[in-house]
Amino acid sequence: MKQSTYHKILITGATGLIGKALSEYLLANNIAVNFLTTDKSKIVTSHNFRGFYWNPAEGNMDIEALNGVDAIINLAGAPIDQKWTDRAKQDIFNSRISSVQTLYENLRKLEHGVRHIVNASAIGYYPSSTDLYYDETFELDESNGFLQSVVANWEASTLDFEDMDVIVTRIRIGLVLSSKGGVLKKLSSLARWGVLSPIGNGDQWQSWIHIDDLVRLFHFILEQSLQGIVNGVGPMPISNRVFVKAIVKSLGRRILLPAVPAFVVKAVFGEMANIVLEGPKVCPKVALDNGFIFEHQTIESGLNQLVGSK
Repeated sequence: MKQSTYHKILITGATGLIGKALSEYLLANNIAVNFLTTDKSKIVTSHNFRGFYWNPAEGNMDIEALNGVDAIINLAGAPIDQKWTDRAKQDIFNSRISSVQTLYENLRKLEHGVRHIVNASAIGYYPSSTDLYYDETFELDESNGFLQSVVANWEASTLDFEDMDVIVTRIRIGLVLSSKGGVLKKLSSLARWGVLSPIGNGDQWQSWIHIDDLVRLFHFILEQSLQGIVNGVGPMPISNRVFVKAIVKSLGRRILLPAVPAFVVKAVFGEMANIVLEGPKVCPKVALDNGFIFEHQTIESGLNQLVGSK
C-alpha cells in the first residue's frame, strides 16, 4: 500500500469489534491511533497507540486526545442488538447523538488539524424491500420506525462539522462478518450444534461486508476524500435463506430444523425483531464508482476465509 497521507487518527468505539480491527489495520500501516473510551481500565499507552477517557453522556472528554490528529472515525454508540425497552431505545439514540456533539464541541475550541471525520451509520436508514436496490442517492421522505429515526438524526448531527471546513462522511454499515464476534460468531455456534435455520420466510436481504473489507473501506474513504454518504456493504447482498445455507455449508453441517416462524422471533425479541425479519438490499455504488476493490465479493469467499478452516 502506498504511503498514507494521514499520520494520526482518533477513533471512538475502538474497543468494539470494528474498532479493534480498524486500529490493528491502521497501526500495521504506520498510522498512529488515539482512542477514546468510557472505561478507564481500557486506557493503554504505547508508541503509536494511546487511549484517553471521555464521557459523552456528560459532554466531557480529554482534549489531549485531539493533539496531532488529522482525522476522526466515530464508531461510538450503544449496541443495537439488545431488546428495545424504552430505556434501551433512549440509550441507543442518546449515545449516538451525544458522541457526535461532544466531539464537535471540543474540536471547535481548538486550532486543530483535523481534515476529515468519518461517522459510522447504518443501512437501517433504508426501508425494507424485497425488490428495490438502494444506493447512496436514495433519500428518505420521513422516518418510519425507531431505527430509521435514529439513523436520520445521527447523520444530521454530523453536519455541524462542515462549518469548520472538515470533510464529513457517513458510512452506512451493513451486516459485518468477523470470526472474532458479532452475528457470524453466534450463528456459527448454532450451526455447529445443528440448530441454525432461516428466519421467518428467509427472503429478507442480508447486505453484508467482510470485516477486512470494511476497515480497508474506512481508510479508502479518507485517502480518496470521499464525502457525504458511503454504503459500507459488499457488492453481492443475499437472502437470509442463502446466508444461513452458506454458513452451514462452510462448516460441513446440514440444516436440520425448519425455519424459525416470524411470530417466535417477535415474541423473543419484541420490536427489535424487525432487524432480522426485514432487510434492505443495498449497493456500495460510491465505493465501486471510486475504484474500491472488495477482496471478498461473494459470501462463499468471506465465509471460507472466516470459518471454513475452523
